[in-house]
Amino acid sequence: MQLQYKKILVIFIVCVGLFFVARPVIEPDFFWHIRHGSEILRSGFKYTDQYSYTMPSFPFVNHSWITSVLWSVIYIQLHLGYNGLILFCVLVAIAGVILISKNTLWMIPLLATSYVYTFGVRTYVAPLLFLPVLFFLIDKYTSGYRKYLYAVPVVLLVWANSHGSFLLGLLYIWGYFLVDVLPAKKSLLNKTQVCITFLIASISTIITPYGTGIWVEALRTINNPLLKKYVAEWQPLNSFPSFSLIAIIALWVASVWYTKRVKWIHLFTILLFVASIFTSRIAVLFCVSASFIIANSFVTFKETNKAKIDTQRLSFLNNLLIVLFSILFMIEAFIIWKNRSETIHNFYPVSAVEFLKHHSYSGRIFSIIHWNNYMLLEIPEKPIFIDGRMMVWSQSNKTNELDSTFQTYIDIAILEKPFTDVFDTYCIGTVLWNNAKSNEFWSKNIVSKDLPSRLDKMEWKLTYEDAISVVYERSLPKTCNTTK
Repeated sequence: MQLQYKKILVIFIVCVGLFFVARPVIEPDFFWHIRHGSEILRSGFKYTDQYSYTMPSFPFVNHSWITSVLWSVIYIQLHLGYNGLILFCVLVAIAGVILISKNTLWMIPLLATSYVYTFGVRTYVAPLLFLPVLFFLIDKYTSGYRKYLYAVPVVLLVWANSHGSFLLGLLYIWGYFLVDVLPAKKSLLNKTQVCITFLIASISTIITPYGTGIWVEALRTINNPLLKKYVAEWQPLNSFPSFSLIAIIALWVASVWYTKRVKWIHLFTILLFVASIFTSRIAVLFCVSASFIIANSFVTFKETNKAKIDTQRLSFLNNLLIVLFSILFMIEAFIIWKNRSETIHNFYPVSAVEFLKHHSYSGRIFSIIHWNNYMLLEIPEKPIFIDGRMMVWSQSNKTNELDSTFQTYIDIAILEKPFTDVFDTYCIGTVLWNNAKSNEFWSKNIVSKDLPSRLDKMEWKLTYEDAISVVYERSLPKTCNTTK
């Protein structure tokens, strides 16, 4: 009973900490997920881009469509708002943490601490649940509970419709088959059973509204050089972000040394560790995988040395680690919460968009990439230049469409290339941009402060200004006949 109270208390502390860590931040993709989820519920799926005026015929794939729908239901249908979505994401993440911990209570705050630097209302919480579930099912099957294997295709089916990281799940199951199952001295029936089940699981990943388009979108995202150049979390891990990561690495190495057996889970974790060095967003998934190994090793150690272990000393060690890692979690969560000042009012042009709603502005709008996402929800009747999905989109030979909207955006906003031809082609008469006097804006590497100064030197007029944003307008060329 005492253990249950401890577990409830630790889980409560972690949930509260993650809630407050996520509270100040509204991720830019949040806005179009809410809009798209609402549109799926209202009118079904669309298969070309219905939001932009720059690539309207591009094959549209939302690899997180289930997440979009769930978010829309929670946010709009159930009237729970942003706090409701935070709670949903916290519960998804903590469910995965509990599975990983395998009743090793001190693992819960330790693993949760590795989440705090990237945690929020993001579709990226999906692998924080699905990867632990997959570990759990395969571990149960390996332990002799054969029926757990049959749940693997169901997990991959839901995962493929929830987030593009399902490719990681496929890598795990097939690596398990090749490294752990195939060489093992088991009957042909067991190997055949596993192979057929994994084939069904693989095929299930194309049972989506977009068919194989889910694979295309996921692979396109993984291999895109623009993401690695301009988006921080796709760039290399240049430092250890927290003590928790260092602790997990140390315990992981000790656990591998203790087991003295190389299984696929160990190789898989090494792959994630190497991937983390080159792509920092993978670090949290490395922590998930490494924590599973740590928890397994700790359980094995207790069972193997049951007769030799001093129960009181082990209990003391457990309690010490629970307190230590809980304090570590609270400190790091507090630091993140304290240092995060991002809110919808100081990172999005709330007042400027209200101005545009009631102002007959000129032509189409060109704006900061993340602000386009905000406008998708706030001015739904107006198409946008670019949103976050379009970073990985590219095409060729499309009449009156861009080959790469993101590259064109970078050319204009960062590389300061001439933009008049693009603006004339798409009848852009309004620019909504960051105020050069403000120090607060999204992702400095994809937002330039110099654009307004360039507009000042041309035939553009400043028609609105506040602490966050500015609005510039111009007279449209005579060839333009649209104000939509």
